[in-house]
Amino acid sequence: YLTIKPDAIANLFYNCCSAQDVALAHALLVAEPSAPLGTPVVLSDSCYGQVPRVYIECLQDHALPIAFQRKMQAASPCQAVWTLNTDHSPFLSQPQELTALLLNIAGST
Repeated sequence: YLTIKPDAIANLFYNCCSAQDVALAHALLVAEPSAPLGTPVVLSDSCYGQVPRVYIECLQDHALPIAFQRKMQAASPCQAVWTLNTDHSPFLSQPQELTALLLNIAGST
């Protein structure tokens, strides 16, 4: 299992969130299984390749910096890339903006 040092959690995942949201999120975090990180995934063009994909990049994400997010986008191209000026957790730091963006994406696909 993987865990994050408690004193690093706020900066990594919730650096644009209120202290109240950070406290709630911190209380809900659990250890993550490590096996998925080292398990190869086989994706085919006939299945996975047919699923329309979009990406919402988060400019203030400290867990996955923007350069790494863009490397992931290049490795698995998307129909569209959307940008939020937020942290790793826009569902907490910018819920209204994220909701509006998701509704916009849903309406355009």
